Amino acid sequence: PILPSTDDKGTTIARPQGYVVVHFLNGEHGRLSGETIYYVNPKAGKTLKDIAQKPSVIEDTGYVFDKWSEDESTAIKKDLTIKAQYTERPDIITAGPDQTAPRGYVVIIFKTDGNGTMTSRIKDEYGANAKNVHEIVYFVNPNKKIKLTKGDAGPNLLPVPDTKPNDNYDFDGWFNDIDEEKPIIRGRVHVAKFKPAKVKLTYFANGADGTPPAELEVNHNTSVRLAGPGNLKKTDAKFLGWKIGDDTNLKQAGDEIILTEDTKAVAQWKNDKKIIEYN
Repeated sequence: PILPSTDDKGTTIARPQGYVVVHFLNGEHGRLSGETIYYVNPKAGKTLKDIAQKPSVIEDTGYVFDKWSEDESTAIKKDLTIKAQYTERPDIITAGPDQTAPRGYVVIIFKTDGNGTMTSRIKDEYGANAKNVHEIVYFVNPNKKIKLTKGDAGPNLLPVPDTKPNDNYDFDGWFNDIDEEKPIIRGRVHVAKFKPAKVKLTYFANGADGTPPAELEVNHNTSVRLAGPGNLKKTDAKFLGWKIGDDTNLKQAGDEIILTEDTKAVAQWKNDKKIIEYN
């Protein structure tokens, strides 16, 4: 009661007398693969559900096959034309776990070097949960002239994720560089780079004349040796050493300290004036 319109070799079969035609059409946003025309005996009580081998729908980029124009329960009693119907996809989609890109979309990957995290600025189904993560993947329709932007979101713009350094690190830029001028037409990978935060050691004369040793700037958690007093001098006073932060134990020239934050080295002096009394 249900016959395809072609045989296994693709040769057209004539419609049997009294049979009606069910013709599947691709609709506006895709194409069909497989048998598209069937002959059905209208007296056999068949419905569209009984056509088990319906054609496969291959969607155009940016669309997803939704349904056929007639319900599966439609009785086949006369010639029927059935069209594929589609739903438009978003131009930018945040990828979920184990999700593959829709047909024709390109993949844009943002990841970190491990010393910080990222948060998506697109708040779709999965983007809303992409907070403080090490990788965010977007699927982008290459036909819509989407561009990357470090600025605010807007039409045809994919906002670059916000970055957050780990403790004692600073954001150091993207590799590859973010191109905000060229539309996205192929896949890209951008890695957020982070570098150790800089900390400073600053010397203070504490009332002495002269120039304190030069300020030192190094990476966080770096070991440095303290300088000597140089040309610092204080009248009738002797240099005792350097007071580092709140540490009451004075440090001397050449002593090593580890800088984990901006640090002050304050010169300490002891009155050394010799008083001679005359009668």
